[in-house]
Amino acid sequence: MQQTFYRPDEVEGTHQLWWPSSMQSDHNFADNVCKEETPLLVQPLVQGWKICKDILYFTSERRWVLVIWALEVPVLLTLCVILYLEFERACEILPGGVLYCQLCGQSSLLAWNSVWVYMWSLNLFVYVLLISRGFGWSLGSINCVIADNRVKGIPGVGVLFFLLVSVLQVLWFVVGIVVVISTNHCLTDRLARPTPRSALLFWTTLVALVLYPVFYALGRILGASDSSLPSEKRQMQTKLQYQ
Repeated sequence: MQQTFYRPDEVEGTHQLWWPSSMQSDHNFADNVCKEETPLLVQPLVQGWKICKDILYFTSERRWVLVIWALEVPVLLTLCVILYLEFERACEILPGGVLYCQLCGQSSLLAWNSVWVYMWSLNLFVYVLLISRGFGWSLGSINCVIADNRVKGIPGVGVLFFLLVSVLQVLWFVVGIVVVISTNHCLTDRLARPTPRSALLFWTTLVALVLYPVFYALGRILGASDSSLPSEKRQMQTKLQYQ
C-alpha cells in the first residue's frame, strides 16, 4: 500500500527551499547522469575547476576576501595539530568512551575545541560553496536572504544550513567562554587539584575565541554583498546547465 501526503507549499514552490524544477531540466539531468559515456573520474575535477572559476568571478570586486579565507585554513590546521598533540600527551579514552586527561580542565577544553574546529571548518566550507553560486546577504536583510538568493538558483536549504551553523557557533562561542572561565579553579584550588592547567590548550582556546569573530566579520559579513555580482550570468548558467 502506498500513501501520498499532499504538501501545498512544496507543490506550489512557495516555501523558498527547493530548486525551481521543470520536466525538461529533470530529463536532461537524468540523461547526463545515467548515460554510459559520462566520465566518473573526470567529472569531479571539472566541477572543482568550475567552482574555483565561479569563486573568482563572484569575488572580482573584493579579492581581499580570498586572503581572509586563505588565512583561516592554516589557523584551522594549527588548531588540529595542537589538539592532536594535547590528546597524545596527556589524554586517553577509557572503556565506555569516556575522555580522561591528566591535566586540570584539559578534557573540557579539548572537547570544546574539537567541536569548535569542526563547526568553523564547516561554516567556511559551506560559505565558500555558496559564494561560488553567487550568494549574497547582509544582516539588515536577513529575513529575506533565502528568497533573494533562490532567484539566482541557490537552493534555500543550503542558505538555511549556513545560517543554522552560524547560529550554533554563536551559542558554542558562549559555551567556550564559560569553559575558559571555569578552568580558573585549577589555579585557586591547588590542594584539591594538584595537577596544573594545560597552558597550551588554555591559550589556544583564548586565541580561537578572539580570532574567529574577526575572521567572521571580515570574511562573511564585510566580505558579503547584497547583490553578489551580476546575476545574469548565474541565471544563464542555470538555463544551460543541463543542455
